[in-house]
Amino acid sequence: MGDELVDRTEALSMGDPTDFRHFLGAVIDDRAFKKHTAAIERAQATSGLTVVAGGTTDDSVGWFVRPTIVLGEDPEDEMFRTEYFGPILAVHVYDDRDSTAFERVAHQLESASPYALTGAVVARDRAAIDWASEALRFAAGNFYVNDKPTGAVVGQQPFGGGRGSGTNDKAGAALNLQRWTSPRSLKETLVPPTDHMYPLHGALHGGGVTGVLPAHLGPLHPVEQALTVALAIGPFVVLGIVVALRRRQEAREERQGQEEPERQEEPERREAQGVPETTEGEERG
Repeated sequence: MGDELVDRTEALSMGDPTDFRHFLGAVIDDRAFKKHTAAIERAQATSGLTVVAGGTTDDSVGWFVRPTIVLGEDPEDEMFRTEYFGPILAVHVYDDRDSTAFERVAHQLESASPYALTGAVVARDRAAIDWASEALRFAAGNFYVNDKPTGAVVGQQPFGGGRGSGTNDKAGAALNLQRWTSPRSLKETLVPPTDHMYPLHGALHGGGVTGVLPAHLGPLHPVEQALTVALAIGPFVVLGIVVALRRRQEAREERQGQEEPERQEEPERREAQGVPETTEGEERG
């Protein structure tokens, strides 16, 4: 697979993008060209990195960077964490003879990069696909299964990423519309209150209970007042009972804690005084 990937990459044609016989054109500007050139030169000079395809650049006419594949031994290397936006592919080959290697590598790459735009898993094993989809759910805003993670077309699929890649609002989806709106909540009261006091306050002070009722309804019936007061103070009564029971339980436990050492010391005191031990039956008799 490695040799075929290298051969096909080297066979890709570059040139004028108006000539559709070419697979790709130049990068966007001189700044991008210099960034990609520096990355390739670093890969060529760094131990543990090997440029296996491409690796050349030309800015004599336009800013052309050959499609480049870099083989890296360390998956934590800068090549795997930097967003180049250019024809540079970093590849790490891991030893899959260990049954846990796939999971270990997936967990490592989940947080290897500060970005979370796109990602892909290529597999035939449905269990592996499902596991990777769950394990990498925050690693890529757009996750592809058995497809390339590039070339999304706005209007054909929602697109967007999280972490350093954006707010993951998905351009081309309804979620993105919320970013262009300023939502607000409206509340209109059709029957406004006539008093700032709560019904309970009026009942406790003997002033009648009108509370938040409209003025034309008048005061509450005495039974209604009593019910209102009961509902208002009921929780406090229950709370008082609970507190009292709790304190009673704590006092009982404290007494038991004081009596226990006395029971343990009683046999020793009897023996010191020369009093013979008595059985439980004798004590009752």
